[in-house]
Amino acid sequence: MGLMAGNAVILKVASNVAHVGLFIERCVRASGMPANVFQHLILPGAKAGPAMLQAGVNKLFFTGSVPVGKELMAEAAKTLTPVSLELGGNDPMVVLEDACLERAVNCACWAGFQNAGQSCGGVERVYVHEKLYEAFLEQLCAKTRALRHGPDNGDFQVDMGSVTTKGQYESIKAQVDEAVQKGAKVVAQRPRGRRRVEGLLLPRTVMTQ
Repeated sequence: MGLMAGNAVILKVASNVAHVGLFIERCVRASGMPANVFQHLILPGAKAGPAMLQAGVNKLFFTGSVPVGKELMAEAAKTLTPVSLELGGNDPMVVLEDACLERAVNCACWAGFQNAGQSCGGVERVYVHEKLYEAFLEQLCAKTRALRHGPDNGDFQVDMGSVTTKGQYESIKAQVDEAVQKGAKVVAQRPRGRRRVEGLLLPRTVMTQ
């Protein structure tokens, strides 16, 4: 978006997925864009934000945790540098009475399970009009059970891979367990299966209540 608006961009992705930033950098270079209009920065997260602010960037965009967002906003305030923060949330999806049921189900499935549920703007809860609720839930559960789950071997034979880190795996698992303990009902869940595979694979799950 920054490049489309005519700005130079410095990108810093999470350290444990630095290869994603490198891939984006290769794509930008291959496009023929002028040198240095796009740069990929590899630094520990604790150093990257302050380093860019101290270097005098015109605006900082940050996606991450609330505590780090507060720290960066405080640092940016010293120079009145504008910041845009996308922090923790619980993003909803609303399905109205006149919605196309098939499209709504597909959107919920994609937005909830893409990137193994790790997308910052991914759907985490869905509110469905009562007239569509039963049909929506039935179709969503069917699609969830049909998703192919496993490690990405580069052959595009899976729909959902593993989460990025052990910490992320434990965090998501704890949230699901807590929800069940508090009364949530698991209505669709496809386990990892019996075949031993590498990766931090969480079962895709649909819960109600």
